[in-house]
Amino acid sequence: MKRIFREPLLHFLLLGAALFIAFSLMPKSVGNDELHRIVVSQGELDSLVEGFTKTRQRPPTGEELQELIRSRVREEVFYREALALRLDKDDIIIRRRLAQKMQFISDDSAAQARPTEDELIAYLQAHPDKFRVEPRFTFRHRGRSSPASACTSST
Repeated sequence: MKRIFREPLLHFLLLGAALFIAFSLMPKSVGNDELHRIVVSQGELDSLVEGFTKTRQRPPTGEELQELIRSRVREEVFYREALALRLDKDDIIIRRRLAQKMQFISDDSAAQARPTEDELIAYLQAHPDKFRVEPRFTFRHRGRSSPASACTSST
């Protein structure tokens, strides 16, 4: 009997059974369907249709719309798989693209946040020293005509 309890196979089976029981008792936070579901929102659909319309100068047909949706879903699948494989980590191209995207966003938000004339006047009044220009002086030398240039020679 002692020999059976010292058997590594028995230890392995008991540990495996304990893990299986513990895992089955754990609450499921999110179902697999929720993790793998891809939803194309109405906003995304509108954006796809708008892009197609701008490119082709006409709205998409039903078949073309279905292909746009399939393409969007395929893109999302590839994106999720790339993230799962951690292809976004330590990639200089991805880094540059994300930095470029952040610059576009910041430029866009800066353009939207242009101050009004009243805000500029209020800022100027609150910080006059930043915009004060010190007086400047200029000097110009005005010399007299030299006596040598005034003389003419006669021969």
